[in-house]
Amino acid sequence: MKTKYFLMVLMAMAAITASATMPAKQRGTFKLGLEAYQNGNLDMAQRYFETAVEADDNAPLANAYLGSLVFDDDPQKAVEYLNLAIPKLSDRDAEFKAWALNTRAQALLMLKKNAEAKADADKALELNSDAPDYLTTRAFALYRLEDRRAAADDIVKAVAINPDADITLAEHLIQLLAVNELPYTAQLLDYYVQNDPKHASIWQGLLDKANTMVEEERYERELIEGEDASLAEFKGGKSAMNDWLDQQSGWDRMAPPIKVVVECHVDTDGKITEVKTVSKNVDPDLAARANDICLKMPAFTPAYFDGEPIGSRIQITVRFPQQ
Repeated sequence: MKTKYFLMVLMAMAAITASATMPAKQRGTFKLGLEAYQNGNLDMAQRYFETAVEADDNAPLANAYLGSLVFDDDPQKAVEYLNLAIPKLSDRDAEFKAWALNTRAQALLMLKKNAEAKADADKALELNSDAPDYLTTRAFALYRLEDRRAAADDIVKAVAINPDADITLAEHLIQLLAVNELPYTAQLLDYYVQNDPKHASIWQGLLDKANTMVEEERYERELIEGEDASLAEFKGGKSAMNDWLDQQSGWDRMAPPIKVVVECHVDTDGKITEVKTVSKNVDPDLAARANDICLKMPAFTPAYFDGEPIGSRIQITVRFPQQ
């Protein structure tokens, strides 16, 4: 995510000063790692940081960076690196320590250790109370701990601090919150619509997404309960949909495929307007191709509820030939 990488670069700059107390040889290796890090060469940076840790397995700065570099792929390993780093970090380097705590909190969330994640996010916010990323991290922990109103408070505060930032996570969490706490969430968002005219369109967009999510949740619940509702459907049925998808992806049905599952939003006209890959550990190029294919699909028959077309979410599996 862009915001994450930007914060990583800022922390790299802060670490230059903090590394002054290292032994000379270790400091040289660490500095090479920082330069690679700042230039976006993260694989090389990881190798340099690993070399620094080999020289001193308690090297807190190198361990902190290693934790940030591996947590997407191996959150447990990230926690192990950060467990070594954080106790050695001084409160004098408050910004760097807060970042390390937030990184560990994110890794703990991936491991579903939500109470521990909240505790780390709390500590990060004690050191830097105005960091939107830290507020968002705590909001996810609070949501999972079912303290949804506190989560709403944090996520709205995060957006208020930096409304022009990439707020994809904020949008996602607002949608989750709205299903259970729509009146409270709507009240918070409406306050900012009225009192922050410069960014009113952002707040209104979040409120609209929240309302849409609630309507879709209501539709899905009523459908399960057998009310007058129908799912969005490809014209011609599932077989015709698979034929169209296979033609686009190039899968000839001769060998086992690589499957990529995409979550799609189908609007009231039957058009797919939003896509998100939900399969894990998928090649990024295949994920991008699957998303593009879904966005180009012919219009569906939209979902209906109480005789009216409504927006809905469906999952589509795109099958690719083995590479």
